Amino acid sequence: MVVGTNLIMYQGHSNAVWTVAWSPDGKYVASGDSDGLIQVWNAQNGEQICSCFHESNVYTVTWSPNSTSIASGHYDTTVQLWNALIGTSLRTYNGHTEEISSVAWSPDGDSIASASYDGTVQIWNADSGNTITTYRGPDEAFGGVAWSPDGKYIAASSYDMTIYIWHAFMGSLRYMCQGHSSGIHTVAWSPDGTRIASASDDKTARIWEAATGRCLVVYQNHIGTLWGVAWSPDGKYVASASDDRTVQIWEAASGNHIYTYQGHVHDRWVRTIAWSPDGTRIVSGGSRIAPSGFGIEGTVHVWRAL
Repeated sequence: MVVGTNLIMYQGHSNAVWTVAWSPDGKYVASGDSDGLIQVWNAQNGEQICSCFHESNVYTVTWSPNSTSIASGHYDTTVQLWNALIGTSLRTYNGHTEEISSVAWSPDGDSIASASYDGTVQIWNADSGNTITTYRGPDEAFGGVAWSPDGKYIAASSYDMTIYIWHAFMGSLRYMCQGHSSGIHTVAWSPDGTRIASASDDKTARIWEAATGRCLVVYQNHIGTLWGVAWSPDGKYVASASDDRTVQIWEAASGNHIYTYQGHVHDRWVRTIAWSPDGTRIVSGGSRIAPSGFGIEGTVHVWRAL
């Protein structure tokens, strides 16, 4: 099967898809849209498993490490926790004062990090909802948050063009990564914890050395804002999603372009991507004008990766 072959087009969303996430066990995909609807579906055949609804735009979803729960971040400033297999609500976190841009589950499954336009990243207990630590930025919105694979650090991207690396739970700043010329939407830690990828309004993606904050690679092949980056499970490649309606795959070490997925060519944009845990597939999401010519519908594609 050739690279880029479309395996599934998921039809469950009637509004723009802002976020997708692959379950760690590889069995399911969760996707969230502007209507407040989260769909959980079978990653092999697109069959719907369940749906979760909260009456506010879904901007971000993340799976628990054991693939049983989902955390979702919303426009109404809340983070919602769900049973991922039956769709029931488990908890609401109300610690933020503005919309939630990103959520990330700790590797041990005990804690959740949530980033917000209120200029904070908050760490809280997944079982109780109690706030553990709050990181405060320079009065700018945070776009993305990611937990290091060893659970020791938090990376968060800000619209002040900086990535902040904190010691998890302690709240102390380790270092900053600077080099983007516009706001940074997303950060992602490499599987081995040695590098960080970022996506920016400046139409570039960058790779940073996690131990020092030094920029290693600048990827410049997109012609629109970048919204998402995802590492291949072996850490050799990065996929990036853009307003230019493409997902591009490139070498993390060199920045060499490998492949461009054009399946979203009729969409308005591509905002979100995730790599399957086995490395064989990528899921990407966006939106387009409905075939009727009225309104917007969400588009989710599962396609063959390298």
